[in-house]
Amino acid sequence: MPDDILRIYPDFDFFRLNDELFIRNINILEKFFSFHEVIKTTAEKALNDIEAANIIEDIDSLGEMIEDITFARKLTKIGSHSPVLNKIPANTIIEFVTTYPTLKGRFELNDDNTRIKLKTKKSKKLFLKLLNDDFLQSQLTELHYDSLAKETVEI
Repeated sequence: MPDDILRIYPDFDFFRLNDELFIRNINILEKFFSFHEVIKTTAEKALNDIEAANIIEDIDSLGEMIEDITFARKLTKIGSHSPVLNKIPANTIIEFVTTYPTLKGRFELNDDNTRIKLKTKKSKKLFLKLLNDDFLQSQLTELHYDSLAKETVEI
C-alpha cells in the first residue's frame, strides 16, 4: 500500500482507558462535541437558581451574558458549588455588599434596598465572585482578599 493505514502521533487530545475518558485538550472536546451548548444549558439552570433566590432585581441582566462562554462557565460553577446561593439569606448578602470594604459602593440596589441591580459587566462579574464566596478577610492580619482557591479546613 502506498499510504499508511494507521498513523501514530506522539500527541493526543483525549483517550479512553478501561471505560474512563481522559481529556487533555478540553478545547477540542468543546469545539467538536457541542460542549458549549451543555455549558450554556447548565448556566441557564444556574440563572433559574439565582432568580429563585430573589437576590437580583433583573435576571435578564445576567441572562444576556450567557453567550460569553467564559461567563457561562463561571455561572455553571455557581449553580452547583456556590457556598452562598440558597445558603445565605438575601438580606445578609445585601448587608455584606454594602459594608464589605472592597464591595461597598460597587453594586446598585433597588429602591427598597432588598435586591442588587446588575447594570454593568463589571458588577455582573463581581456578583459571580460574591456567590462563589471569593471575598475573604484574614483574621490574623485583617487584610481583605479576592481568592478563587479556597480549601476548607476540618476543625
